Formats: sequence, structure tokens, C-alpha cells
Amino acid sequence: MGRTASVVFVFCVGIFVAFVAAQVPTDSFEGRAIEAVQIEGLDLIDEGYVRGQIRTRASENYSATRVAEDVSRLLRTGRFLDARAMPRLEDDRLIVTFTLREKPVVQSIEIVGNVKYSTKDLLKEVEFVVGDPVDRFLVSQSREQIERKYRDGGYAYAEVTVDEAALSESQRVIFQITEGPRVRVRKIEYEGNITYETKRLNKLVSTRTYIPIFRTGEFDPEQAERDAANIQTFHREHGFLEA
Repeated sequence: MGRTASVVFVFCVGIFVAFVAAQVPTDSFEGRAIEAVQIEGLDLIDEGYVRGQIRTRASENYSATRVAEDVSRLLRTGRFLDARAMPRLEDDRLIVTFTLREKPVVQSIEIVGNVKYSTKDLLKEVEFVVGDPVDRFLVSQSREQIERKYRDGGYAYAEVTVDEAALSESQRVIFQITEGPRVRVRKIEYEGNITYETKRLNKLVSTRTYIPIFRTGEFDPEQAERDAANIQTFHREHGFLEA
């Protein structure tokens, strides 16, 4: 009977302590000495890195403003999906706990389908390395830069895609390349030009024909579109409004 009473008594005390702690407003900790700073939720990131980012320290006085700045600083590193801080009393000791949720990191960078350029050369176009947090903006930017390298090299129809399943499920960044044929400009022709000769129009375009050794003549569809726009603008500026 005494054993049962003891268990019930401890249980009630536990509820009371939790209730009191829940009712204590966090601003009441302002200026109180911090006994310990705890870091929770880390798996891949070293705890020393986190402590280097925050200014809240054990033995210093608690500051809600400083803690808020620490949380903001941690989020700005780009390495966490979420960061929170909570002060609490434990045996009349003030403990501040930072609870973090890490971003997944890049496990590998793979390039497949490349023949024209080596993997080493293409990796120079990638804006991140293995171990960096997964950043879809940088993945997209790197994909575009690889594609641009191919197009600058004459592969006008090269296409670069990212394996979304591998990225989402295992954080492997796989760039899949379809190089397509190398395209060179052999000749530039104009149709329908009456007022202005070909020689004059050639000065409006940046696309150039292929000349062995001297000029690569790489075809760039985007540049061709810009050239067409320049010719159209030229005609309209000279009174041919429907050109």
C-alpha cells in the first residue's frame, strides 16, 4: 500500500513541475545567468560548427534578443530547414536548448552521357560540391551552365536534365546529357530583302559562318533569334513598320 502511495505522489509532483514551467514566461529569464546551452537535432553537422555560429553562451546572462539573432544566423547559413531555441528551468538552473532540423546534403555529383567534354571539365560548371546542402536553385543554375557550355561548343541541340527521383530520394545529383549533333553555320542567306543588300544586313548579325582553322562557325539558336530581332528593328527604324 505504501509503495502505491509513493508512486502516485511522484507522478503528481511531476505534473505540478511541468505545469509551473509551462506557465513561466520566457521574458522572465532576461538577464538571468545561463547554466548550459544544449544543441539537439544534429546528425550530419558538427556541433562545434553550430556553437561557432551562436553568441549565446553558458555562464553569460540570458538575452532574448541575442537568442533570436542566433536562430536567424543559423537559418541564414542555409544548412537548416528549421531552427528554434527554448529556455527552461531545470532544478532552478537556466538551460537554453537549440533544436535544429538539418537540410539534406549532396551525397554525390554524377554526369552521364557526356562524350564531347570530360566529366572533370563539366564539373567546373557545377556551383556546389559533395557535402553542401541540397540547393535546387544551384542545381538548376549548374544544369543551365553545362548546357550553355555545350551550345557554345557548337552543340546547339544539347539538352541537360537532372534525375529528380535520385535527387529527392537519395540526394544524388545526376546530370543526364544528350549531346546531339555538332552544328556549324555553312552559309547565311536572306530572303525578301529588296531595299538593303546582303552586305548591309550582314553587319547586323553576330552569327558567323564556319571557316576551317580560322573560325568555328558554331550555331547558336538563341543568337540567331537575336540576329533576326536586330534585322527587324533595323527595318522598322527605317520606315518598314511591318518588316
